Amino acid sequence: MLLDIRNLRIKYGQVEVVRGVSIEVEEGSIVTLIGSNGAGKSSILKTLSGLIKPSGGEIRFQGKKINGLRTASIVKSGIAQIPEGGRVFAKLTVAENLRAGAYLRRDSEKVEKDYERVFRYFPVLKQRLGQKAGTLSGGERQMLAFGRALMNGPKLLALDEPSLGLSPMLVGTIFEIIRAINREGVTILLVEQNARMALECADRAYVLQTGEVVKYGPARELLESDDVRKSYLGG
Repeated sequence: MLLDIRNLRIKYGQVEVVRGVSIEVEEGSIVTLIGSNGAGKSSILKTLSGLIKPSGGEIRFQGKKINGLRTASIVKSGIAQIPEGGRVFAKLTVAENLRAGAYLRRDSEKVEKDYERVFRYFPVLKQRLGQKAGTLSGGERQMLAFGRALMNGPKLLALDEPSLGLSPMLVGTIFEIIRAINREGVTILLVEQNARMALECADRAYVLQTGEVVKYGPARELLESDDVRKSYLGG
């Protein structure tokens, strides 16, 4: 098991927003977390990356406990995250943003290969290398956030609402790229409000409701579930 989250609990002050959640992510798979706003999905990803300290439970990556580690150590272990809204370093150029993604790496030859891989997925970024990231369109910033995460050379890529604010056409492109990245061997943990797209893309899915897993299983089975269809797919 590449990622094993067991009985995870997360609190903001006295409010417990995640209550005993367990999630398994097999190497090479795409796993999605779906649920309404406030279900705890983004909090789980932030805890995975060390941005939030859990109040209970355990996170193991490649068999090693990582909750309690600093974010830089978690990134170095092979986990990269694209936060909600495709955040970038607005005052840096596209090239500087991409290079920042590889700041912990020492395998220069592989870094250059990943640099070219980013342009294979997002050719528009090659045309914008000298441009300040803050001047890019919303879709281009999302592409840059993807590219910067790929420059980490991750084993696991955690995505928080990658389709948020994008046009329907670009949403389709982003999900095609997610599949392509996965085919190249990167495991994906996906949080996504567009439940239908997420379930069609994923191998396995977990449905969260008010901080708890209420249903899980093969994504295709959940896509056909009456409960899931009524609650998250518009009937």
